[in-house]
Amino acid sequence: MPMSVHSGPGRLATLLLALLGIAAVPAATAQNPRGGALMAASDGAGGIRLIWFAPQALTPAAWRLEEESGAGTRVLEARIAAAAAATGTRTATAPELQAFGRALASMRVMGDWSLAREHGVARELRDVPGGERRYRVVPLAADGAALGAALRSRAIDSRKADPLPPPVGGLRAEAVRGGAELYWQPGKATRVPPGVAWLVERDGKAVDGSPILLGESWPAKNRGFFDTAAPLESTVRYRVAALDVFGRSGPWAEVTAFIADVAARDPPQGLAAETARDTIRLSWQESANPHTSGYVPERAVLHGGPYEALSRSGLPRRTTAFVDEGAIAGTWYFYRVRAMDPRGTLGEPSLPVTARLMLPGAIPRPGAPRAETGSSQVTLRWDPLPGVAGYYLQRRVSGSAEWRLLNDPITPEPRYDDTGLAAGGRFDYRIIAVGHDNRESEPGDLVSVTLADTLAPGAPRILAADGADGRTRLRFVPAEPAAEAVNFLVLRGGAADDPGVVIGEPLPGTARSWTDDWVLAGETYWYRLVALDAAGNRSAPGAAVTVRIGSGPVPAPPPPQARRVDAPIAGVELRFAAIPAGLAIVVQRREGSAATWRTVAGPSSAERLIDAGAPAGDLEYRLVYQARDSSQGPASASVVVSRR
Repeated sequence: MPMSVHSGPGRLATLLLALLGIAAVPAATAQNPRGGALMAASDGAGGIRLIWFAPQALTPAAWRLEEESGAGTRVLEARIAAAAAATGTRTATAPELQAFGRALASMRVMGDWSLAREHGVARELRDVPGGERRYRVVPLAADGAALGAALRSRAIDSRKADPLPPPVGGLRAEAVRGGAELYWQPGKATRVPPGVAWLVERDGKAVDGSPILLGESWPAKNRGFFDTAAPLESTVRYRVAALDVFGRSGPWAEVTAFIADVAARDPPQGLAAETARDTIRLSWQESANPHTSGYVPERAVLHGGPYEALSRSGLPRRTTAFVDEGAIAGTWYFYRVRAMDPRGTLGEPSLPVTARLMLPGAIPRPGAPRAETGSSQVTLRWDPLPGVAGYYLQRRVSGSAEWRLLNDPITPEPRYDDTGLAAGGRFDYRIIAVGHDNRESEPGDLVSVTLADTLAPGAPRILAADGADGRTRLRFVPAEPAAEAVNFLVLRGGAADDPGVVIGEPLPGTARSWTDDWVLAGETYWYRLVALDAAGNRSAPGAAVTVRIGSGPVPAPPPPQARRVDAPIAGVELRFAAIPAGLAIVVQRREGSAATWRTVAGPSSAERLIDAGAPAGDLEYRLVYQARDSSQGPASASVVVSRR
């Protein structure tokens, strides 16, 4: 978009450099003092154009134009008057005002070649011989003395044409409120001078304000020109070309666009709604735009919609009222109106207005709601009633006489979710309709519901566990309330991370202890309890307890039968009675009158042994039972065997 000059006088010189596309001018040198520049361009046919402007702090009265070539330096014009309008500082006093006036004047002059020549800052040379040469302009005081360092151009050849500004890119036109916006981007110049102004034509004629000063570049999202005089509701052809500081234009870029009258779709003003006995009447002001072709009224029951069109094909453009005969008494409605352009395109809606019809007579009594139950929620739905503002919901525990109000304020929609209920509960519900004048209907019919019982009981807790006597004995208590548990399951595992399996039949809810006889002495087991309620809900397993099984009391075995044998092995043969499960036999021997018993065999589960190492003489034998935990019981009676 066009550059602004509202950034302050102190920055206008920099702004001007950017506007003229010469931001690369070096800092002050002997050839070009800070802020000054001399630019040159060749047409390749002997013609050269020059344009320049003074440094920031210099106000020359005139200029001297010189040419430098291989033949030396010669003066082309000894005195070129610098017009007051070119500087804009003749009547300014403060430095800031001088800089401001100078920048504005320079912007105007640099964008108009004819004006630049009139103000003594541009010259066109013809029939210049070929070959490289440079040009200089020397600022002069009123007495003709040099006022500062000369401005020096780049080397240029009159027989080598400098390129024209490149064509613009991305030209497009968009219809907007009040006209058309043009967008384009400058082409990339390969050499100086670049395009700094832009010619804009509409249908073959220059638009007001062309050429337009925009500078060398700008953001693509910024418009280049706003055509407020564009003919609306018609197809327009635009052309744009770049114009350099020498007044030379580049190739034209063209675009054709239909310029719709966007304002024709503006929403109508003064929308109002009035209620009659059984209708709602809308009214609005007729649009003054000649391109507005009609209106579409819309209705919704919520402010944010969705809205429905009340006229499919739209109302004629001179219509200023509409009667809604389909409104339901007691219902709040939101109305808005859209305007159409000649092609039937709808604009933005007006701000909505509200209205409702009142229902005469008594408030109708609602019927029983329909209920959908879950484990802790009841969803109630019912048929909506005409002309009511909303509904009250009431609930009671089945069998109770006390009703509880569930909602305040009223519920406008025919649905309500009652949450946070206890699983397995039984409840009654009913509805009361409320009118717009706060009158209430008689309570409606009730509906009764029973919630599914999905709440698991608490986990039982094992108080004590003992396995000392060769079996497991557990004592436990249920979680409170104890009445929830109607059965217990015992889980037994073989490791701490083993969830275990159910052992035996379920225990009754009154049980508080249990014995496990199916265990082995010396083994370790992990026990947990699970509770079951009347609905079959299963609790989480309780905390595990560890039990190591002891042997219990080990009995004394019967005495063995003993005799001397010579075959198949010579020794003492011992026979034993059947060994109880979980026990092993240990054979002990004492020789002669010795006091010490020595174990000669076992622990063993065999029922016959031969003591092949028995010595000659009188021998005494006895037996001992040994449990799996290596504990031993009392010894049997002894028997004596003689060997000679």
